[in-house]
Amino acid sequence: MAARLIDPSEVGLRAIAAQDHRDWFQPHVPVTVRILLSSDLFQIPGSVLLAKPAARMDLGLEVVLLFDRPVERVEQLRAYLNARAG
Repeated sequence: MAARLIDPSEVGLRAIAAQDHRDWFQPHVPVTVRILLSSDLFQIPGSVLLAKPAARMDLGLEVVLLFDRPVERVEQLRAYLNARAG
């Protein structure tokens, strides 16, 4: 399922998903996050922290996911996030 990445970090992410996927995002449900950053594909296991309607209902469902520790390739992820912030 595709979602729009809003706020990535080293420990998790916030994204917007379609409202009709609400049942998929229950707290503590395990997930595997696949993020394509530039040409690097990250596949990170984690779990759902919360899912709620986005502030603007027309945007969909706001989903917060936490990555399992340790995050593989965290140095590459950190470098990408730092470059994006700078």
